[in-house]
Amino acid sequence: MAMASVATLCLAVVAVDAAMVWPSNDSYHLVDPVFTPYFDNGTVNLGVIPAYARLSVKNQVDVVLLGGSTAEWPSLTSEERLSLLVAWRSALDTIPAAQRPQLLFHAGDVSIAAAQHLAEQSRSHGADAILIVAPCIMRPNTLDDLVKSIKDVADKAPGLPAIYYHYPELYGVNFKMDEFAAAAAKAIPSFAGVKFIDSDMKTLASATGVEGGKLTFFNNDPLLAGLAVGSKGAISYTTVFPLARQMQLAFAASDFSKARDLQRTIFKYDAIISKYGGKAAARALPEVFEPTLIMGQPRAPLTGLGSQDMPKLRQDLIDAGFLKQTDNQQIV
Repeated sequence: MAMASVATLCLAVVAVDAAMVWPSNDSYHLVDPVFTPYFDNGTVNLGVIPAYARLSVKNQVDVVLLGGSTAEWPSLTSEERLSLLVAWRSALDTIPAAQRPQLLFHAGDVSIAAAQHLAEQSRSHGADAILIVAPCIMRPNTLDDLVKSIKDVADKAPGLPAIYYHYPELYGVNFKMDEFAAAAAKAIPSFAGVKFIDSDMKTLASATGVEGGKLTFFNNDPLLAGLAVGSKGAISYTTVFPLARQMQLAFAASDFSKARDLQRTIFKYDAIISKYGGKAAARALPEVFEPTLIMGQPRAPLTGLGSQDMPKLRQDLIDAGFLKQTDNQQIV
């Protein structure tokens, strides 16, 4: 089994007081929450992961987020989740080091005991960092309960950076992330930041200042709003990231008009995806752009894009200028 080297991990992690900085540089990171591929019989298809990894790298991804809601983690067994981690680690290790994304593995679960097991196995199976969701059926009632729940899992992977998975609309756990980050930084030695799936930009602006701004926050749409208040990364779908990188570079160059235009272009891309069912269409994007990358249908109760809609989605992307007609080549 190919594993991340100790040297790589040392380069990626920097200790800061009681918390960690991960990734260690000040770059704006493109975080790809990858889907789980399946065969027609519903079993996990590990064989397409090398091609999926290459597609992510082609789209400038520098953090692969494995096992989040996009990957249907509640529909996977712990053994399947770990097998996916091994497969992604092996695939990424074939990528030249200068282009190789970091691998953020979701170890959270509805059961703290199950999450602790996954966290214990994370490093040996190849994770560069772990993502932890709060127990979302038997939920923590107070901020202190939340911090303790995340600590109980993070402590099973000592030295591995831990990112909290904040997605209140889906998981029903909703505390102010500036308050959580301040408490977690003191209580959890490996705490490194938050995956922030929330439209509350006021709280994000406060949270990015915790620990002197050294913690990592990733956000989804609106990406530009997050960037403006200190987010260090974009969460989107694989083939959207070239636009996100252009937007970030325009912002860094103080070309705010161009950055706004690129954010609007990302909204147009998102509108096409939403037209065909949101994640159902997003799941089909790898195959649209790389026809040999067959993702298969998601597990029940989810449904994927119908075969009749695949050519329509592709044509809409062509008409909008995101894909060339002849060779499935990205334009952006």
